[in-house]
Amino acid sequence: MAALKRGRWSTPELVRLRALFPKTPIERIARGLNRSVSSVRSQAHRLFERPPATGAWSAEDIATLRRGYGAVAFEDLGVMLGRSVPEVRARADRLRAERRTGEWSQDDVQSLKELYSGRRDEDLEVCLSRSRDDIRTMAQTLCLRKDKGARPSGQGRMRMPRWTDDEVEKLRELYPVRQNLEIAREIGRSVTSVANKAHQLGLKKSEQIRKRIGAANAASRKG
Repeated sequence: MAALKRGRWSTPELVRLRALFPKTPIERIARGLNRSVSSVRSQAHRLFERPPATGAWSAEDIATLRRGYGAVAFEDLGVMLGRSVPEVRARADRLRAERRTGEWSQDDVQSLKELYSGRRDEDLEVCLSRSRDDIRTMAQTLCLRKDKGARPSGQGRMRMPRWTDDEVEKLRELYPVRQNLEIAREIGRSVTSVANKAHQLGLKKSEQIRKRIGAANAASRKG
């Protein structure tokens, strides 16, 4: 194993840290940058520390809390928000209680896709202000799966069966011309499993499907 990096952070490292923190656990960022956890936390605090705040929470502050809740410690969120740990906890409890119902917005669906694998369902209640049943139902619809570390205690590692020859053949046929969610539903695999297996096999999307996915993403951003 290579020795951990020490000393001054490079510009690419800082750019990467800004992109990942606080939605990604510090331990995972540290592994990706080959830095110590303490180094990542110290650098994150230097980049994001804010002076003490009082009064009402801004929409941007609430978005930061939703993005980081369950991924980083309350102390880290407090530094970013200029709030005490009790204030952060209290605001998170309010978000958990503000249960949304009905149709999911495109932004909420995108947030669920980004956060689901690495967060516990009880954390996602704060991130999305949705009930656990609502979250689990939508996750099942989207064929999302949890990382091992995000599963509740007492649940063992979930092993998916090996890919059969028929499944691999079906993946080779569908991957270039279909979206991953459609493939996952047809084969009975998670979206992550489809993406990982396609990468392992060196499969690529066709130009036509790439344009289709790009157009769909652009349309969702426009609401």
